[in-house]
Amino acid sequence: MFPTNQSFGNSVVLAAAARLPQPLFPPTIPGYVQPWLGQESSTSDHPRGVPAFVWGPAARERRHRAGYRNHTPIGAPWLYLLALEANSAIPVPPVRKALLPPEPKPNRLLYFPHHGLQGELAARRTAIALGSQAPETTIALTHEQAASEATRRAYEDVGARVVDLGPARQEVGSVAPFFLQRILQLIRVHRSVRTDVVGTYALFAHSAGAIVEAHVPRERLDALVERELGPSCVMPAQELRAIFDWSTHV
Repeated sequence: MFPTNQSFGNSVVLAAAARLPQPLFPPTIPGYVQPWLGQESSTSDHPRGVPAFVWGPAARERRHRAGYRNHTPIGAPWLYLLALEANSAIPVPPVRKALLPPEPKPNRLLYFPHHGLQGELAARRTAIALGSQAPETTIALTHEQAASEATRRAYEDVGARVVDLGPARQEVGSVAPFFLQRILQLIRVHRSVRTDVVGTYALFAHSAGAIVEAHVPRERLDALVERELGPSCVMPAQELRAIFDWSTHV
């Protein structure tokens, strides 16, 4: 299995969507699954003949222009997670209480800041710009950002609450919430979501029905969800099992 197939809990979600009996221990996927928005091709060794399972039409078109073939849009794992949530079927690892995201006070804003290459300098500017909203804001940082004491302190000094989204890569059998599950948990307990760029977090929140503060019209978010996340490409369980050669695991 490509190592990135385990990133963000993607393989766990897909195994659950395929209705495998042990989704927390997903079988090998015979190909490369797009792990994140804009990562439809592997950044490491990815032979062009290897099957790729991308999210939506936009990823397929970008791969085609880059000279890649043998790609199948299957919809983003996030969309399968939302379907699992609707059916109370999300596979839940034996989570340690200390690893659960903190329960925020009501009416808080969930903010996914974009620091670019400026790191703590951008964090300080963003924190100051929050102004009086800071004490009512939850700042969601990647595991790498949260590991920077200066970055965390920039937000904590203005009264914001900082949460660590946890590592993107998760070993099979981990007792931590997988990355996508953690994002969904946070979205569900906040009044709205703010992003600095119209990227993965904005599209995830919008497709989950959350109020998104992203400075773009709702219609634009609708179009991006369709093209990038690929809801029209989502497959039923039987087709997922067939395309991944998982039929023998049922």
